Amino acid sequence: MFNIGDKVVYPSQGVGTIENIEQKDFLGNKQDYYYITLTNNLKVMLPTSRSEIVNLRSITSEQELNQKLTNLNFLNDTVDIISSKNSKERFDINSTKIKSGSFSDYLEVVSSLHKTKEGHNLNSSEKQMLHNTKKILIAEISAAKNVSVTEATSFLENSLNTI
Repeated sequence: MFNIGDKVVYPSQGVGTIENIEQKDFLGNKQDYYYITLTNNLKVMLPTSRSEIVNLRSITSEQELNQKLTNLNFLNDTVDIISSKNSKERFDINSTKIKSGSFSDYLEVVSSLHKTKEGHNLNSSEKQMLHNTKKILIAEISAAKNVSVTEATSFLENSLNTI
C-alpha cells in the first residue's frame, strides 16, 4: 500500500507521484484508486488492487541506485548473453524485463541494448525500447537523487560507458 506523496515507478509508463487515494464506485463495487501524476504530466488512475499485478513499486533508494550504477560490472554476463541473441529474442527478453518493472531489469535492458548498439544498428523497435526505458531510468535517477534530468542523464551515460 502506498501513501499520498510517494514516488513510484509504473512499469512501461514511467515515474510519478501518488497525488491522491480515493474510493470510487465502479459497477456497484467500491474500490480504492491511486491517482498518479507521471513526470510527463500524464495522470493515471489505478485501482489499488491492481498495483501488484502491474508491478507498481517505490522508486529505488539513492543508496541502492548509486551502488548499482557505479558498478555495472554485475551485469556483464547477462548483457553479453542478451546482446548475442537475434533481435526478436532480445526484444522478447527485454519486454519481459520491462514488464517486471524492477530497477535492475531496466538497467539490464538499457545496458544490453547500449552494448548491442555498439556492435551494429538496432532495429526501430529496439531503438524505441531503448529510448523509452532510458527515459524511465533517467526519471527515476532524477527523483531518487533529487537532481535535474540533465544531471541524471549524465550519471546514467557515465555508468553505461563503463561496461
